[in-house]
Amino acid sequence: MAWYRVYFLSRTGDIRNVDEFEAETDPIAVTFADQIHEAVSDIYEGYEVWHLSRCVARRTSREKPRPALCHAQITERIQASLLRREEVLHASETAFSRSRLLLEKMRGLREVVKTRQYAHRSHHEGRRPNPGGASPR
Repeated sequence: MAWYRVYFLSRTGDIRNVDEFEAETDPIAVTFADQIHEAVSDIYEGYEVWHLSRCVARRTSREKPRPALCHAQITERIQASLLRREEVLHASETAFSRSRLLLEKMRGLREVVKTRQYAHRSHHEGRRPNPGGASPR
């Protein structure tokens, strides 16, 4: 795992905010940053992803195509990590907390994560042997 920084940019390309997170690979980091940016794109025009002193990806505007590295599959684990990160940003009392889109994205992601957790729990509970030995009706 490596630490990455995502810089959130204004319309003029100025850095307006920053966040840090860990990711296993550059494609996962860029995909993660792109998803975070999508959630706050109502207040930030673009973003840059950095690992140490290396710029990994840059998207200066929502109208521009996503970076080439933005192709990692968004797994259940990444969705859960995104939700935790979005909740931290929303509670940060910074400009992130003013993003209405962030709140919307968090609600949607909570439903997805909650539904999957329920499905996993139900699946595993359905496999438990019946302690009484009788078949369930």
